[in-house]
Amino acid sequence: MVNYNYFMNLGSGKVKFTISKKYLTDDYKEVDGTRKKCVKSTLPPRKTGKYPRITLTDSRGNLIFDITSNISNAYSALEDVEDGSIFDIHIKKRPLDEYGRIMHEFTLTPPKETKEITNPITRIVVDTETTGLDPEYDELLQISIIDGNGATLHDRYYKPEHTKTWREAERIHHITPKQVANKQFARQDLTILQDIFDRTQEIVIYNAPFDLAFLAVLGLKFDANKITDTMREYGQLFHHTSYYKLTEAAKECNHIYVAHNALSDCKATLAVQKKVDKRRGQHVIEQNDPHNLSRPWGIVHDRSKRPHNDLEVKPNIQPSTPVPPQQKTKDKNKKKIQLFTNHKNTAQETTKEENQRITTKAIQPTKPAKNIDPSSQNKTEKKPINWKRIIFVIYVTFMALLSAFTMLGIITAITTPEARIGAIIFALLTIIGWKQYNKIRSNK
Repeated sequence: MVNYNYFMNLGSGKVKFTISKKYLTDDYKEVDGTRKKCVKSTLPPRKTGKYPRITLTDSRGNLIFDITSNISNAYSALEDVEDGSIFDIHIKKRPLDEYGRIMHEFTLTPPKETKEITNPITRIVVDTETTGLDPEYDELLQISIIDGNGATLHDRYYKPEHTKTWREAERIHHITPKQVANKQFARQDLTILQDIFDRTQEIVIYNAPFDLAFLAVLGLKFDANKITDTMREYGQLFHHTSYYKLTEAAKECNHIYVAHNALSDCKATLAVQKKVDKRRGQHVIEQNDPHNLSRPWGIVHDRSKRPHNDLEVKPNIQPSTPVPPQQKTKDKNKKKIQLFTNHKNTAQETTKEENQRITTKAIQPTKPAKNIDPSSQNKTEKKPINWKRIIFVIYVTFMALLSAFTMLGIITAITTPEARIGAIIFALLTIIGWKQYNKIRSNK
């Protein structure tokens, strides 16, 4: 399995390794945190050794460790680093491993260089197409970059320097060797790509370790703090997973595109990232946005704190002559007084109308009811007798008694013909009674 993070660290300048506690000096055996301006250096081998030693010292000249080639993890990570390189070191203690050792994880980060940026870019989206999946052996075929508005900044095909055929990858992105036979090598555009990356505040990539690993092998340098991995952000935010296909994410964002082309993949990634920004309440404003003239470059603005919509745009109306501030305050006070008086008058008018309406209602005489005898109002109305209900109650009682006697006869003399005749009569009467019961229920 390819370790993309290892190649990505080459581009960001970071160096990561683990080292046992026993190889650290006493001053650093219990350190857990960050140290500034640590220097790497190479010393000649000891008398019994063949390979040179590698040391790391802090800003005060205190030794952090002095290792030989038998410490393979740290030695191989620092072997290619130039002597005198300055790093900021972050040390993190790990729990006991399977061998009972206390390991320390070192992360060496080069200090940030402050450069004057003449033409800054707030956000770019990057995607690549390659001859395979391994950055150590495969090469780049296409690199595409767009800005936060979707404008194309870079889109070129490249000829591989060493790879001649790539049949498995060709089935996916359909880039043939004949199509890139007359193209230039990707390293010839390294200065152009480096300039774009240096001027950018945020680098958005879908599955960032893959693309950054190939760009790092190419020789591109970038700041790891600028990277935004849209795949992991979208997957964790909407599906609680770190891996999610771009085709599925774009479909959920209602973005239709042709997959496995670097430029179209960039636009799909931008659509997905905008949905992530919207979910988090963020809004990225690009440099060429006319509403960004009064704001500093490279800031991801929060819509909730600084709303930016058409409802807040005021008409651009200016008076012909400048109005002094005293006159403005007087006009404001007049407007407030006028509004208060208008509100008071309308309130008084409404109260007068309501009072008048209530008095007119009280004055109007009530009309007497027609064809009503006043002597009959005190008499209580008599309800008619429900004979059907009385008959139904008598019938149900009779049927209950009859059924009881019939069942008693069936139990005592089930073999006699009289009992059989009684059972038949009971069945007929039960059917008739049920029909009568349904008729009475439907008439209610």
